[in-house]
Amino acid sequence: MENYIKESISFDVIAPNYDKTRHRDETITKKMANQILASLNITNPEDICCLEGGVGSGTILLPFIEAGVNATGVDISKEMLREFETKLKKKGISYRYYSTPTAHKGLSESIKVQLIHGNILDMQLEEEKVYDLIISALIFHLIKDWKRLIEIYSYLLKQNGFLLIIDEESDFLNIQSGVECKNIRRDSDLWRFMEIYDNIRKDHGFPAIKESIPGTFSKKALRDEIARHGMKQVRQIDNLSWDYNVNCKDIIFNLKNMATSAVQIIPKNTQMRLLEITLKDALQKGIDIDRQYQITHSFHVSVFAQ
Repeated sequence: MENYIKESISFDVIAPNYDKTRHRDETITKKMANQILASLNITNPEDICCLEGGVGSGTILLPFIEAGVNATGVDISKEMLREFETKLKKKGISYRYYSTPTAHKGLSESIKVQLIHGNILDMQLEEEKVYDLIISALIFHLIKDWKRLIEIYSYLLKQNGFLLIIDEESDFLNIQSGVECKNIRRDSDLWRFMEIYDNIRKDHGFPAIKESIPGTFSKKALRDEIARHGMKQVRQIDNLSWDYNVNCKDIIFNLKNMATSAVQIIPKNTQMRLLEITLKDALQKGIDIDRQYQITHSFHVSVFAQ
């Protein structure tokens, strides 16, 4: 079964530069992990077993591991997991790596961190009710059979465990997705640059950015499906925001590195050509690619439990 859009939305191509395109550092993710643990009254993290599907380079999961949580990270991108491995090695954190979606055996006294390469929807589940905490950060829009993912999470979550659905909000991401922004005007250089790029995409036979985003469900549909598996929202954590500055060069960097799923539908060589045309047209139209805009970026954490 084709579980991911195309064969997969794998971030292999962007792995070495992924973290640079997301504008969040360890200070931000550590603050989020600490706030989540405190909000859930988790005072002994070493007693907690945590799973993150679509773990990527480990940006979200790593601070939980550093806090003492026992963790499993699963991802379809081998290169993104390699980035995560590098981080673990630098911090002297031991882990076990599985190269295929092996039979799920959970964690043990001797295995505190494990990384699994593969599609989480293809994993063999030998044990149920393994995890106290399951993190799903920014992946539902990448998965075709997202209802199956919720089913797996429900199967693996302990009776008194928590499912965390993490979303993010940022005008910088909205611009790159063709979505209306709160604080960046449509006549700004950022918007104008992306409109030129979008029009050039369409001129070359590719769909507009906002028509290329895989997700086809609403937040209500997601919540309804979670409720169908006996879970309800028990908490919302929204006080996780930070500011940074961006310009058109940051957009160019992201587009060059195929930083979003909407860009990955275009072959890399073609994308480079489209970007070259976009930049030339933008400069001719007087767009200032160096002008800085302040962006507010936020994480929103919805907490579900049975």
